[in-house]
Amino acid sequence: MLALAMMGGSVMVFSMQKITFLAIVTLLTACAQNPATGGSMFTLVSQQQELAIGQASANYDLKTFGMYRPQSPITRYVTNLCDRLWNVSEMAGRPNQCILLDNPEFNATATPGYITVYRGLLPYVSSEAELAAVLGHEAGHNNARHIAQRQTAHTLLNTAILVGVIAAGQQGASQQAVDGGVQAAQQIGRAGLMTYSRANELEADALGQRYMERAGYDKRESVNMVRGMLAKTAYMRQLATALNGGEDPGDQRSIFSSHPATPDRIAQAAKLAGEPDGSVRLPAGITPATTQNDPQGRKRYLEMLDGTTFGPARKFGIAGKDYLALPRFRQLLALPQGFTLTHGGGEGPDPNRGWEKAEENPGYWQGAHPQSGTTFELELFQARQGINPGALMEQLFRPFEDGGLQKLQLGDTVAYTGALAEKWGGNKRIRAIGFSLPHQNAIGIITITFTNAQQQAAYEGGFLKAMQNSQTLTEGQADKYQPLVIKTFTAATGDSIVRHAQKVPTGALQDELFRALNNLQPNQTLQVGQVYKTIADPNR
Repeated sequence: MLALAMMGGSVMVFSMQKITFLAIVTLLTACAQNPATGGSMFTLVSQQQELAIGQASANYDLKTFGMYRPQSPITRYVTNLCDRLWNVSEMAGRPNQCILLDNPEFNATATPGYITVYRGLLPYVSSEAELAAVLGHEAGHNNARHIAQRQTAHTLLNTAILVGVIAAGQQGASQQAVDGGVQAAQQIGRAGLMTYSRANELEADALGQRYMERAGYDKRESVNMVRGMLAKTAYMRQLATALNGGEDPGDQRSIFSSHPATPDRIAQAAKLAGEPDGSVRLPAGITPATTQNDPQGRKRYLEMLDGTTFGPARKFGIAGKDYLALPRFRQLLALPQGFTLTHGGGEGPDPNRGWEKAEENPGYWQGAHPQSGTTFELELFQARQGINPGALMEQLFRPFEDGGLQKLQLGDTVAYTGALAEKWGGNKRIRAIGFSLPHQNAIGIITITFTNAQQQAAYEGGFLKAMQNSQTLTEGQADKYQPLVIKTFTAATGDSIVRHAQKVPTGALQDELFRALNNLQPNQTLQVGQVYKTIADPNR
C-alpha cells in the first residue's frame, strides 16, 4: 500500500508497511529504564540533544534578564542548596547548573543541565525546607527527562498529522476532508501532550519529596510550599480583577493547562508526605539539614532573603505607594493614593513602540485603583523624527472629545491630554495624557480608564491634580532611586497583620499582598517571636 505526501515542495512515496516497520524499530531502540522513576521511558531525544536544548534556554534567559547579583549571599545560598539537592539525586553525575535569574516573576524552571530560580519566587517562600521542595521538584523534572518526553510528543504529533494526511488521501477524500483530518490530528496530539504534562508535574512533586529527605529536609514541608503557591495565586487573581476594572477575568486555565490545579497538588503532596506539624521527621540514618531551634530553616532562609529586590529590575522603574520613578528616563510621576502598579514586557525588541533592540525596551506599566474600578497604563515610545506627544496621541486615539487635545502641566513638563469614549462601545471613559521624555528621546503615553462617566466625574479631578506634582529628575536625583526590597521583622506583642500591611508601599491590596508573602490564611494572626516578611521602600 502506497501513499503520497508533499514534503518541502517534493512528492514523497511512503509504504505503509515500511512506516510500520520503522516505527517498531524506533520504539525498540528508544525505550530505556529511567533510574529516577524506575520505569521504562520512550524518547526520541538523546541526552546530548537535551543538553543543547537546556543550553539554548539558559543562554536566552541570561541574555534577557541576567543573573541576580552573582556574588551576593542570597545567590550563593540558593545555588548551594540547589547543588545539594541535585547531588543526592539519581543523576548526580550528570552536569547541572543552578541559576538565580533577575526576573521578578513567581517561577522556577528546569531544562536539561539547568535549574533556574526566578528572583520573584523567593519572597513567597517562607523557609529553607520550602525552597528545597521547589528545587527538588525542578530536579525531578530533569531526572525524569520530562523535556525529552515533551519533545518526543511533539515529534509524534507531527507523525500523527502525516498519518492523518495519508489516511485521508488513501480514502480518496477531498482536500477539505484532508485538512479536517490534519486539524483533528493536531487536536489529539496537543491534548495528549498537555495531559501528559499534568502527570509530569505530579511525578516531579514525588521525586522532589524523595530528594528533600535525602538532603535532610522533612518532605512534609512540600505541602506548605504548595499552599504558599495557592496564597500567591489568590493574590494574583485579586490583582488581575483590579487591573480588569473590578471585573473577574474568569478562569484562565483551559483543558490544555500544563499545570494541575493547585488544590490537586496540595492533596497529592499531603497524600505522599503527610501534613506538616512543625517537627522534623526523617528516615533512619538521615542527618537533619537544619538545627533544633530552627527545624525548617525559616530563620536562616529569611536572614538570607532580607534586602533582596522586590519587583522589576531597576532599569524598568520603581513603583511606590504614590509614585512611579523612571530613573533611566529621569522622570518621577506622582500618582494618586490608592493605585497599585505592576510592570510587564521588556523581554525583547518592541518595534511597534520603536524599540528595535531588546536591551532598550522599557516594557510598560499597569495600575489599578480598586476603590473606583479605575485602571492606569503607561506605555513608553521611542520618539520618531517629527513626532511629538500630541501628534502621537492623535495617531493612537483620535478623535478626542471636548475640543480635542489640551495642555496639562505635569510638574515642570508640558503634557497634552484629551478625553474619549471607549472605542468598542460600552460605558467606559478614557483620559489620555502624553508627555516628552527628552533624556532618552522618548514619549510617555498614559491612559486612565474609568468604569463610567459618573466615576470619571468623581475621581478624574483628583487624579490629575495629584499627577501635576510630577517632576523631571536630575542625574543625581535619578541615581538615588533604588528598587523596593524585602525586609524581615520579628512580631512583638500587639503587632497585627493590619498594622504591618498598612506599611506595605503599594497603594492598594496591601493586606492581600502581606498575607501572600507570609502564606497567612484568613483565620491566622501574627505569632509573637515569629519572623515575617514585608516590603520596604528605600526611597521614602
